Amino acid sequence: MKSLTILVPLTILLSACAQATYLPECSNTDIEPCACPNGTEFQDSHTYAVVGTNVKNFKKLFSSCNATRNSTSSVPLANSIYNCLVYNVGWLSANLTATDGPDNHVGSKRTIESGSAVGTYEFVEEEIEFTTYPDGGFKQRFILAKPIEYQSGNGSFAGYWVTLEARYLTDVETTILWGAYACFTGHPLALSTFRAGALAGAEATLKQKGLLTGINVAPVSLQSF
Repeated sequence: MKSLTILVPLTILLSACAQATYLPECSNTDIEPCACPNGTEFQDSHTYAVVGTNVKNFKKLFSSCNATRNSTSSVPLANSIYNCLVYNVGWLSANLTATDGPDNHVGSKRTIESGSAVGTYEFVEEEIEFTTYPDGGFKQRFILAKPIEYQSGNGSFAGYWVTLEARYLTDVETTILWGAYACFTGHPLALSTFRAGALAGAEATLKQKGLLTGINVAPVSLQSF
């Protein structure tokens, strides 16, 4: 099932607004739009999808250290089903290289190695929110803890602020809300493509386990640059 990406037509306006001095600086208070550091541009990207499984199955899939962790990681992880929702990054096609603090705790950090259009980097991410819901859903927010200069020296990943939320829709369907705003030089990360690939992999794993019994709705992404 193909995903759909919509580029919001007010890109020039949003970019200009993001640089205006009267706007607040981009931060973890989730204010949009916001002012990015000089040399970077405000970018906003949100993906919506429905996965045909119960939200508890979705959570279990992504919080299982053994099921989906990247086998190349040398970082030891515990075996409990529900204690690796943050430190499990195999499903993101990224390599976990370091952890700091207990999993699923505000303030804990993970270091992941991942590729981009401007090279491969280690991103240190800090969890700033982890909320669970009685129906099995969850909300996770994290930020780029340390800005990264491009290897070429002509730009940076100045910051990004990510929210991933899985909510109960029906007994066999889960709504996924996955969004981010960021301050980058240029467009080094194809966020909508990345999310579509991650969700496709999730659906394939759930189908293999016999847990994909509902209706999938392909990812729809709204982006402004």
